[in-house]
Amino acid sequence: MDLDGASRSVAFTSTGLLVQTTSISGIVNPTFHVDGNTELQLSTSLSDGSLPTAYAYVGAECSTAFSGSTGERTAVEQTVLGVVSGVISFPLAVAGLDQGKIYRACIDEDGPGVQGFVDAGPLYATGVTSLTPSGLARATNQQITVTCFGVCSTDSMMYLTLSSCNTAITNGDAGVPTGEDAASQTAATALVFAGPGVNIWTWTIDATNLSPGRQFRVCADVDGAAGTKPFGDTGSMIYTSPFSEVLTKGINVATLQTVNVRCATGCSESTRVYLALRSITPSNLYVKVCDSTVNDGVMRSNGNENTGSVTLVHKSGDLWAVENIDASALIAGRYYGLCTDVDGPVANLAFGDTGFMVYVSGLEAISPQAIRQAFAQEIQLTCPYCNPNNDITQAYIALECDTSLYFGFNLPATASVNSPTNRLPGPAGVTDPDATKLYIDARTLDLGGVYHLCVDLDGSNAKMAMGDTSFVVYVTAMTSLKPWGILPAANQTVVMTCSSGCVTGVSVAYVGTDCDYTVSNGEMTALAGTRTPHASFNKPADLATDDYQVDIDAEGMIPGKHYSFCTDLDGSGSLPWGNSDLPVYASPVTKTWYYAFYSSTTSEVRLSCELCTVETRLYLIDEQNLCDFADFAGQKTGSADQAASVGVSPFGDNTGIVVGFLDTTALTTGLRFRVCIDLDGVATDYAFGDVGFQVYMAAVTASGGTISPASGQEITMTCASGCSTDTMAYLAITCDSTITDGVIVANGILNSAAVNLVGASPDWTATIDASSLQPGRHYRLCTDLDGATGTMPMGSNDFLWYVSGVSGLPHYKFGLKQQQGVLRATGQVVRLVCADCTNTSAVYLGLTCDSTDFDGSRTGGSGHGGADSSPLADYDGVWGAAFDVTGMALGVSYQLCLDMDGAGQDLAFGFTGQTIYVSAIVSTPNVAVSNSFGANLDLSCESSSACPSTALMYLARWSTECAIATSAQIFASGAAQTAAALLQGDTSTTSRYQEVDATGLAFGETYQICVDLDGFSSSTVGGATYAKTFGWTGISVYLTSVTAVTPLKIDNAAAQEITLTCINGNAGCPQSATSIYLTSEGRCEDLIYDGSQTTSNSSRTISTIVFQPTGTTQQAVQFDATALRVGDLYELCVDYDGATTSLGFGQSGVKLYVAGPMLIAAVRQLPRTVDPSSAQYVVLECSLGCSENSTAYVALTCDTSSWDGAKAATAGSNTASVPLTQVGSNMWRVDFDATGLAPGEGAQFSGDAGVSVYMNPFTPAMAMALPAASSQELILSCIWGGCSTSSGAYLALTCDISAGFPGFAKTSGGAPEVDANGEENTENGFLQASGSDWSLTLDTSLLIEGSYYVLCADMDGGPGSGQPDSNPLLVGETLEVYITSVQSLLTQVILAADQQRLVLSCTSCNETIPTEVYLSDVCDTSADGSVQAILGSRTASVTLQPLSHPLWEVLVDASHLAGGRDYRLCVDQDGNETRLRGGDAQLSVSVSGVVAVGSAPLMPGPAEARAGVQCSAQGACSSVSKVYLAKSCDTSLSTGIVSASGEEYSSSFAMSGSGTDFTVAVNTSRLQPGRHYKVCADVDGLDPLLMVDSLQEVFISPLVPGHPKIDGPWPSVQRAPAQVWA
Repeated sequence: MDLDGASRSVAFTSTGLLVQTTSISGIVNPTFHVDGNTELQLSTSLSDGSLPTAYAYVGAECSTAFSGSTGERTAVEQTVLGVVSGVISFPLAVAGLDQGKIYRACIDEDGPGVQGFVDAGPLYATGVTSLTPSGLARATNQQITVTCFGVCSTDSMMYLTLSSCNTAITNGDAGVPTGEDAASQTAATALVFAGPGVNIWTWTIDATNLSPGRQFRVCADVDGAAGTKPFGDTGSMIYTSPFSEVLTKGINVATLQTVNVRCATGCSESTRVYLALRSITPSNLYVKVCDSTVNDGVMRSNGNENTGSVTLVHKSGDLWAVENIDASALIAGRYYGLCTDVDGPVANLAFGDTGFMVYVSGLEAISPQAIRQAFAQEIQLTCPYCNPNNDITQAYIALECDTSLYFGFNLPATASVNSPTNRLPGPAGVTDPDATKLYIDARTLDLGGVYHLCVDLDGSNAKMAMGDTSFVVYVTAMTSLKPWGILPAANQTVVMTCSSGCVTGVSVAYVGTDCDYTVSNGEMTALAGTRTPHASFNKPADLATDDYQVDIDAEGMIPGKHYSFCTDLDGSGSLPWGNSDLPVYASPVTKTWYYAFYSSTTSEVRLSCELCTVETRLYLIDEQNLCDFADFAGQKTGSADQAASVGVSPFGDNTGIVVGFLDTTALTTGLRFRVCIDLDGVATDYAFGDVGFQVYMAAVTASGGTISPASGQEITMTCASGCSTDTMAYLAITCDSTITDGVIVANGILNSAAVNLVGASPDWTATIDASSLQPGRHYRLCTDLDGATGTMPMGSNDFLWYVSGVSGLPHYKFGLKQQQGVLRATGQVVRLVCADCTNTSAVYLGLTCDSTDFDGSRTGGSGHGGADSSPLADYDGVWGAAFDVTGMALGVSYQLCLDMDGAGQDLAFGFTGQTIYVSAIVSTPNVAVSNSFGANLDLSCESSSACPSTALMYLARWSTECAIATSAQIFASGAAQTAAALLQGDTSTTSRYQEVDATGLAFGETYQICVDLDGFSSSTVGGATYAKTFGWTGISVYLTSVTAVTPLKIDNAAAQEITLTCINGNAGCPQSATSIYLTSEGRCEDLIYDGSQTTSNSSRTISTIVFQPTGTTQQAVQFDATALRVGDLYELCVDYDGATTSLGFGQSGVKLYVAGPMLIAAVRQLPRTVDPSSAQYVVLECSLGCSENSTAYVALTCDTSSWDGAKAATAGSNTASVPLTQVGSNMWRVDFDATGLAPGEGAQFSGDAGVSVYMNPFTPAMAMALPAASSQELILSCIWGGCSTSSGAYLALTCDISAGFPGFAKTSGGAPEVDANGEENTENGFLQASGSDWSLTLDTSLLIEGSYYVLCADMDGGPGSGQPDSNPLLVGETLEVYITSVQSLLTQVILAADQQRLVLSCTSCNETIPTEVYLSDVCDTSADGSVQAILGSRTASVTLQPLSHPLWEVLVDASHLAGGRDYRLCVDQDGNETRLRGGDAQLSVSVSGVVAVGSAPLMPGPAEARAGVQCSAQGACSSVSKVYLAKSCDTSLSTGIVSASGEEYSSSFAMSGSGTDFTVAVNTSRLQPGRHYKVCADVDGLDPLLMVDSLQEVFISPLVPGHPKIDGPWPSVQRAPAQVWA
């Protein structure tokens, strides 16, 4: 060694140490036991046969001499074979060496030769011979049984490590690993003596943080801190299992077995698992260890020793499943360990023993799965491996199987824990059902407990041990369910019979594919298709003593599948969930259409079943038996108890409804049967299940109707055979099938008493007392065919009787009616008297009422079938509902259907007994008819087709009902009714009439108008033939004796006298008898019968008696109209008999108008024109009568029948009414929403006052300005419709709105035309389509420049057919059009600075009346004089100055305008005078924000500064502003981004600077030398302002650096990149 290396002070000298070379590369197994002989194996690189004379020994140290080693050592031994496959072996006797110490392996390769022994490495002498198990879970307190001979003690310490054991540590403390080290090593922990042998110890470690799926070395320090021995490798390995728990205790000898495990981390779907044979009995049977040499996850099956490897499948959370295990070759009754390779195909990790085992039970099924708490409870085992060979299988049930039991040990019962063991009947070798019955003594087990079925297949033989079969048995007292089938939906009620153990509010239940007995807190969450949430037991008062009820939310369950009924009897207590062994069928059948069927070879069973197909099978079975839920084959034969199974088929076109036809002739009438269904028929995925409905083999074939909640109600029925006077019948919510003697007593709202039938076949009646039945409820007809004489049950017939709570439909005058007429429209109100109704009750209208609808909501039913449901509301103190009747059939009387509890699920809709007639007659202008022959009654129909030529009509006195059951002739009957007669009139219009023979009717009475639309014919309603009947239209007329008055208008003053025209002369209005008054209240007070009416301010006059003025022959009446409202209509009300109280006041049909002035104020341009849209208004000038209480609306025709000031909007007809708002003296504003009104219409406003507004059809599609020239085109948009090529328009100072187009009418059929009239108006034009808009071409050459003209339009043009109403629309004022005087603007760009010159062309401008102009973003078209400047928006107006004709100039101050924008040129032709308003000349000018460019000369060089950029104002320019140089600026650009194009222009560059002073660097290298270029600027860069010509230029100098600087008016830059002017 040379101690100082490269220094020259010290040279190499000998150390005296020797180094010997060797071929040995390591020790094959560095651990050995000292309890006898061992084989020392050393690795070498030499070839086979080498070192034939080598010697070796193990000692505390190695000697270089052959025999020079002394001390603690073994004898020296020679190799037997030399090197074999790279390993040389030496047999050594190691007895006597000290356990727990490190020794050296010493080898002399040439034996007696000159070489000495060399040290081949350390070996550890271990006393640990075995560890059980060889795998552990990654958790705390993992216990391993250690077998350690002689040397271990409580001082011994052990730990696990992925690396080598640390032999340097001698105090037993390997330290506490932290961080990443915690995944590869544990802390050392001490052994604890376990016994019973002296060599058995327990070692407990915390493996929580260890990496999963790894083999860890076991390091031991046998004397720990008490001695000096080090840690050494025991030679044993422990595998860290990725599993924390194996949930599946046992599997079967079969394919497709599954083992469920828990694995929080380390598992993936790459993980592979297989099962390997284990032995847990002292028999020491063969064991197959997990093969840790396989690291690719592939293990092939090897008979009964191990299965093939399979993948791990993730289920949820930490739940995984080892699926598709082929266990068909495994040994029943043996245990198998789980071997895993966590990374599977990835060759990093190998298989290891998880330490978990599963039991191969050989048990295929057990029945039942629930037993009673009693002795000798039989469980039938399906067990082909039981009683093997000469052995008898032993079994018991327990909370946990004792797997240490073997050799047939007889385990006694332990209360609450386990039953005693018992043996199967046998004999040995026999596995038939009698030989495999297990009898359990469950008397000491807990009621509600779940116990594992434990089996030792070979019983007294010691080879096999007791194992958990994975089958569990539930101890329960529950015996039955009702129903056996429920819907996969919420709120499914199940009733259980439970004699003990069940507690209301404590016990809970759910339905699931399996019952999770691992949960004991009484809670369970839903898992779609697998289980429902839990629900508590309850016990309604009507249940039997041992019966309990639970409401299951079964939504998400799979229809057609059977589920277990799982219960936890103590809820949150310690008992777990258990399987009651009562199967629950998730029925796919949501409804059985019939509760009854009849004896027939083709008896129909109709079901609502979305999932049923033609493969589905159906059968019936007597209710005393259950559906065969073990039958998956779908085949059943017929018998006296059951009908043979049949297939089902779709019912017509009804989706989801199927029908099966069964032969029920062998079944007994009067009995009840279960409906059983197998969804897939002969396929085996589904079994037969009880759909939850039972059907009754009935004898009654017809019944049902509406009754009142009163006694003496007659129930009718048809029963041709099977009924007799012994038959008992009653009405009930649910028929009580437990009653077999026919005796039923009344039970409040639940049912009436049963009574015997009266009559003879086939017509029978039962008179019941319904006074206690619940109004609004349907009751089923229940019959017991043999009554007290036999044992047949009460059965439910398919007939319902509805107990109506509605006593009638109230009419203010007529009282309670049983029918009402409505219009086919929205908002039709039906009022009803119903003592038990609430605001949750719901009603609808239908041809029939749907008694199956319980939710109070009927949607999608609109149309001929009826109107959708509506909740009841308070209508003036009675209940009522509004209906949309628009889709219902005219002339049909619809049933009023009521669901008393609305959304509540207790009551369904039922027919109240009242009908609603949808009237085709919508109104009559005749509120009265006269008592005469041929009295004309005019009627308005809904449409021209609504009232066919077959329609009949008659009048019926108010105290009767229209003949709703009659579809034929009605004859006259004195004062009660007229004869029915056909309606007359043009059927192409909506108007009809009838010349009524009212001579037999009574003066002063009110009569209903009754109509039968199809008369003697029939109609089609909803696709079916239907004979319409008479119905009340809802309209009534007064039989008046007063037919006319003179005059029709009076003043609001006293002593207003009118003359009467009466029937039969003055006899129709007896003086001093007949009483009359005027009213604007909307109706005459027909409930006043004494002829005496008082005044009511302006609403009505006091009643006055008819008199005959002196010197006249006609009767008259006089009113004091002083208080009446100006502008209002008043009805003439007549009480024919005056003070006599037989008759009341009635509407005579005669109206008087009280006059008053009103007009529209000109508060804006076109004050009478509005758009057919929202937010429209007009202002009224009204000096008398208007107030804030006044309301107004816009309409084609004012509704003079409306008196309450409220009017709802009607599309195309009128707006809603709104109150007036005062905006000045006698000025009133009306704001309204005109959306939906027809454009082009002249709508009447405020009735007879003659005030109207026009609905503007147009919106501008261009600026509304034209020059005074020929062939000028306007583009208009017609977004509200109404435009056509017939539409005409013209421009005028004033539109002629008094007539239809043309304003100057031509002859009928002639070409419509408006002639041009100089400055007044143009000739008309017609609209022409222009894309989505319309164009209008006009000659404006004669119009006044600088003036506004109104665009006058007539949207339906001139007369077409020659009829006066063929073009009813009038001319209306639509838009204003400005006739501009400026022809052109010569100035295109100005600076944002003062004194900017504009030059324009204007032929009509003059100096006498100076024209003013200004620039603005929007011209103020309301201004009629000078305007002031607005910062950033407009300049002040300035007077034009003449140049050479027709040019004018003006200087404007544009310093406040924004650079980069275009501004409109606005012109006021007469300047500061107010005759003309300003307008938009349709011309614009660009304003540049760059106002100057510096003139500094360009210095030589590529970046010489020449000039700066000056902007108009602070903030006008910024760092985003862009500038480029061009021969011509592109003013269409808005992004500011320009790329150079040769000599044409440069690229754009951003400015830099602040305030108003900026610089810019421009690449001019491509621009043309010696040329001036424009400075083009976009002051906002990427933002929307446009590029403008700044009016500035720069000169591109042809000179190169070094030339004299040339001054001039233009700045110059060098033709080079990055030129800057500053």
